[in-house]
Amino acid sequence: MERFPNAPSWRASLGALVTLVAAIVLAVASWQAYRLSNRAGADVEMLARERVAVQFQQVIFPLLLDIERYRLERELLDNTAFQSDLRPRIDSEFAQATSFVRAHDARLEILEPWSRVQHLWSKARRVQRIYSGTLLDQLDRMMRINVLYRVEDVSGLEYETNRFAQDLADMSFAKLPSAVSEIGRGDLHTENAQTRGSISIPERIELAGQVSAMNPSGGDFDLTTDDWTTILSQIPRESLGTQTDAARYRDDGEAFAAAGRRIADYENANVVMRDRPQGNPVRMRELARSANAVTRRLNADLTEALNRQLTLRTTDALARNRYVYAIVLLSAMLLIGIMLLVAEFTARRDRDALLKAQQESERLSTELARQNAEHALRLSEAQFRAVFGGAAMGIAILDRSGAILDANAVFRNIYGDNTAGMLEDHHSKFAELMRGERDLFEFEQHVMTPAGQEAWTDLTVSLVSDDAGNPYFAICMFRDLTELKRSERQMQHDMTHDSLTGLPNRAHFEEKVREELSRLKTSPQSSFAVLFVDLDRFKDINESLGHEAGDFVISQVGHRLRAVMEGENVIARLGSDEFAVLVQSLPDVLHVEVIARRVLVELGKPISLGDRSIFVSASIGIVFATGAYQRGEDIMRDADIAMRYAKTGGGGRLAIFDSKMHARAQKRLQLTTDLRLALEREEFDMFYQPILDVGAERIVGCEALLRWNHPSEGMMLPAEFMPLAEQTGLAVPIGRFVVRTVCRQAAQWKRDRDDRSALPINVNVSAAELLDPDFEFSIMAAVNEFDVDPADLTLEITESVVLDAGTRANALVQRLRNAGFNICIDDFGTGYSSLRYLQQFEVDTIKIDRSFVTGPDGELASEPIVRTLMTLAEAFNVRVVAEGIETQRQRDALLQAGCRYGQGFYYARALRARELTSTYASAFEPGARHASA
Repeated sequence: MERFPNAPSWRASLGALVTLVAAIVLAVASWQAYRLSNRAGADVEMLARERVAVQFQQVIFPLLLDIERYRLERELLDNTAFQSDLRPRIDSEFAQATSFVRAHDARLEILEPWSRVQHLWSKARRVQRIYSGTLLDQLDRMMRINVLYRVEDVSGLEYETNRFAQDLADMSFAKLPSAVSEIGRGDLHTENAQTRGSISIPERIELAGQVSAMNPSGGDFDLTTDDWTTILSQIPRESLGTQTDAARYRDDGEAFAAAGRRIADYENANVVMRDRPQGNPVRMRELARSANAVTRRLNADLTEALNRQLTLRTTDALARNRYVYAIVLLSAMLLIGIMLLVAEFTARRDRDALLKAQQESERLSTELARQNAEHALRLSEAQFRAVFGGAAMGIAILDRSGAILDANAVFRNIYGDNTAGMLEDHHSKFAELMRGERDLFEFEQHVMTPAGQEAWTDLTVSLVSDDAGNPYFAICMFRDLTELKRSERQMQHDMTHDSLTGLPNRAHFEEKVREELSRLKTSPQSSFAVLFVDLDRFKDINESLGHEAGDFVISQVGHRLRAVMEGENVIARLGSDEFAVLVQSLPDVLHVEVIARRVLVELGKPISLGDRSIFVSASIGIVFATGAYQRGEDIMRDADIAMRYAKTGGGGRLAIFDSKMHARAQKRLQLTTDLRLALEREEFDMFYQPILDVGAERIVGCEALLRWNHPSEGMMLPAEFMPLAEQTGLAVPIGRFVVRTVCRQAAQWKRDRDDRSALPINVNVSAAELLDPDFEFSIMAAVNEFDVDPADLTLEITESVVLDAGTRANALVQRLRNAGFNICIDDFGTGYSSLRYLQQFEVDTIKIDRSFVTGPDGELASEPIVRTLMTLAEAFNVRVVAEGIETQRQRDALLQAGCRYGQGFYYARALRARELTSTYASAFEPGARHASA
């Protein structure tokens, strides 16, 4: 049956009308836009940039003419009498051009070269004539090449697609400025030649070249090479203005060519072709001025024509843009018309299809109803089977006794064909379910599958009743929780174990220690110990072989600890290269020591890494747990303290914790805290031990020694607190305090001696100071502040410190020596590279270590070594100071060996500054002299 009458066709008519009109107007608009685009040749922004460039040419061209005229006057007039009225005008023109450049810099992009042009003018107007000519030549070239040519390039005029615009621009920006330059150069050479009555060969050649450039046939005055005639005959009339304007352009072009011809003929006839120049210089100047006037008019013509053409093209570009907007709107209208036609066509097709579908639907409705009734039951059965068999959950149907009536594959994979294991411990709940006393019950179960694998399930058993409400059967469903449980166990393992070694981590180990400590409190007969194992110098492996090799070594250490330990002991990796072992020990020390020594032996065996063997050692701290411990953290702390005590012996050792270690650690911590406040509290003092001439027993210098006047510990030596200072980063500020204090004291002694010279002072410099980037600046600032001569200071540097510090420290020491400081190597002879050091580095003094001087019973400890060191020092022309002289026999032996200088308790201990001054008063009297030691 027809359901839809014929629809009105107004959409088709409207669509056809709109499409036709839009297509016609769109074609016209596209043609106009294309025509205007060809006439415009560029977009509005580019045309605006070109117009700014033309305006700039109009501004700068008069400046070019005036500069050429100024250069001519400057060259021809006497330097002393030269006064030009052009300077103020040129200055004004420069100011006007500069304002224009700054206002339009975004388009011109010549601010930087224009600044150089201004600088050249400022310089040229001040210097003498012999230099002014060169500067003005540079100024002329820079204005034409770096400014005008660049403006033509940046604006796009040089690459203009419009042939007439490009020719006009080339004449305005290139040909006319070059003509101005050639007119000025020709005038200058011609007048000079006529004035002198002679002309050199180079000048004649250069003038001949300029005559050629001014020749209208192919030279700068030849406009036919730029199609000037073609431009006047073919360029649109509106670009040239009125007929009178066109005639004027033609006349000015011919006048320009004629001016060039007149100058060329005059120069050829009177100078170039003559053995001796003839003619009147005044005539040449009149020709040049006439040519410049014509050039100025022609430039106005060119820029006027170019401006008119740009104006017309800008109008065309704007009109083209309007046509483009119209094209967009017309395109939209055309699209709307097409869409109306398509909509009408689609609507008709859809109406026909819908009508046919309705008819077919009515035919099939009866048939479908019959088929649906027949297949309803089968479909329901199939759907149930699909859900039942394909479900991801385990499903089983149980009879009233709990036996399986039916089950899917998931259920049988977990429980098989028997529910005895599933309902175990849940029979009472199932009986209540079958009696109708509950609707369902749930439980979680851990079972073994028929395949022998463990599994976890979350079961729900629910009741199904018949139409009368009586219990009929039960449905059991479960979710398989096996993967979830395994993931939880893996996560728990990962949280408590190290990923590299598989050993328990710090958190797990500390929990085990706390558990054992709790058990110890309830069972005093039990005992355990903790071994804290730390690898020695493991950082060297990472730095030399890489972290991958370091990880391999760590994993091997873990394997070896497992191999050594007994089953009940807990092994853990605490982090980096630290391990710990919880030993279930017998109540004696020997058992734990045996285990610890087995660990040292096992770890001392070589580890194969590729084609090389690596040897590692460890330091072990041992602590025995007792009832006195309240927290597991305290046990771990004391084990760490014992391990660090073992490391002080050089590594590869074990140490058992005792209360003295804890006290030392606490004292160390307290000293570290006090050390941070010592500088603020001014607790540091400087002492000075004299250095004497061994033979004359006359003071020649002193060594500055730092002391810490601790509030409770009393006077402390540097060996007791400087290691802490280096570890805590305080060595550098303490070192700066020492340098400033010594410089202040040296300045005081210098004033006491009427500013003649200070007593030389030796200052110890640590490795931390040498590695400080500001050390050199700080020590130079100190000597400058207190007006101390660097030669009065000797920097004592331990041999091993310099060698260990690397090339940067060595370079710094050399710079300080070059600055005037004396360099002394302290503890010389104790290192392994003493001779090598003397060969490679320049030093002033070496100090023989006290271990070679102070011997038993007051004798010299090692006379052969002392003599050897003296021989080395003499070979390298280095002074020698012996440390630790305590007896006269030692002094006499040193003197006999050739050692000239020394210090030690035999002469004096370290003294305060006032005590040293009073003890050696003669050395501080005005006029006293000191030999530097």
